[in-house]
Amino acid sequence: MIDRREIGMSIINNDRLLHWFASVIFGWCLFFAVICIPIFHVWLGIPLDRVAIGTGACCAPQLLFLPLLYSARNTTSRPYGIIGRRIAAVIGFLLLSSLSLFWYIQTQWPHSRAANDNRLIVLFSILGLYALMALCAVVFRKAIRRLAIGIQCGSISEEGQSSES
Repeated sequence: MIDRREIGMSIINNDRLLHWFASVIFGWCLFFAVICIPIFHVWLGIPLDRVAIGTGACCAPQLLFLPLLYSARNTTSRPYGIIGRRIAAVIGFLLLSSLSLFWYIQTQWPHSRAANDNRLIVLFSILGLYALMALCAVVFRKAIRRLAIGIQCGSISEEGQSSES
């Protein structure tokens, strides 16, 4: 008898980079169809080609940083992966996707006073978010390192386990 979990594991395999790329492309296509078209095209009236380019400007950096995330994944020899490489890949993805989105906004939005004000609001809110993330990383650096070492050593017990005998 074939177990259903075995069938699912044969369809999506965590050890195949192609499956990672396919899932990212599927996710962005789903995001485009479910979120971008109804909101930006139908409701706000933005042309569909501009909506597609804006979505692609965020999808391309994720595809670019995907091999770095893939190399930091959990394996049998590294059950908790490479946390530093994961963090670097996510920060790089966020930075590059926001830069490509800013480039797209700068080249495609009209050049009026209101549009320039909106650009500044978007730019400074994203930069503020990055500054907050950097501040949290510096402040909680020791706690994050202890947590990572504790997870790798197996000293942190799973939730739900009781200390009863």
